[in-house]
Amino acid sequence: MRKAKKATKKRVVRKATKKKPAKRPRLKLWTRADVALLRKLYRTTTNAVIAKKLKRTLGAVAAKAGLLGWRKKVAEKKAAPKRKVAKKKAAPKRKVAKKKVVRRKKK
Repeated sequence: MRKAKKATKKRVVRKATKKKPAKRPRLKLWTRADVALLRKLYRTTTNAVIAKKLKRTLGAVAAKAGLLGWRKKVAEKKAAPKRKVAKKKAAPKRKVAKKKVVRRKKK
């Protein structure tokens, strides 16, 4: 007995191309000078200004301060004087006509 021949498909041979991984910016390590400047400015300056001075992102500044256990004190805001505003009168209520209910007699 002979074995039946199977139909074979032509295989396309492709060259293996390796994709290069996307380049990410390297992390900039915190130097002692950076931490000293951060400590000096942190309480009195906004994180955005500190980030520009250190040439870092806003998130990096906030994260480093959080790791060091620092928190900004929220300045107590003075209550603004309340303005007297004339109250608006409510619109008059509309009278709604009641619908008459018609009942049908049962047969």
